[in-house]
Amino acid sequence: MPRLVDARAARPLALEAAVAAMAPATKAAITADLRCFLAWCKSRRPVVTAVPADPESLVHYLHWLAKGSEIRAPAKPATLARRIASIARIHRILGFGEKEPLPTQAGMVRDTLKAIRRKRRERQRQAAPLRFGEAMAEGQAPPEGVTIRGCSPRAVPTSRASAMRRSSALPTTQACEFPSWSGQR
Repeated sequence: MPRLVDARAARPLALEAAVAAMAPATKAAITADLRCFLAWCKSRRPVVTAVPADPESLVHYLHWLAKGSEIRAPAKPATLARRIASIARIHRILGFGEKEPLPTQAGMVRDTLKAIRRKRRERQRQAAPLRFGEAMAEGQAPPEGVTIRGCSPRAVPTSRASAMRRSSALPTTQACEFPSWSGQR
């Protein structure tokens, strides 16, 4: 039975540094993406090697994700791109891609992502900006219960023309102190 992951080229110090550099949400996303990819590799007959992956395997994996099933909705193009990015990150952490190109960079993998995007004909929904500059200077308050992530006064934009995406704002029940709009910190 072939190995799912070939970790012989992995260096413990590189692995430790990569894990320490990742935010908790990044670790969780990469772990979930890798679990899904490993489960898919195990379900293939014959079993497919996950790391290092073949570009052909990645193309089949992308089609499988995009197709969906009775128990799983079809993955959106942004999810497919994130899954491929996670697989590339794991390859780099385990020492692949330093001397040879990563399988995720293969033309057929990139072309498959493009083809799936084109077939879906849907653009990714982008959050509209939530303007804090001139609108607030004219006396318009931010939406009720919305504050800026982190609530750190240093993180709050202070210029009159500053803007942020609505997805960067979180509803909250706690008050957050904002700096004055005159630029004081």
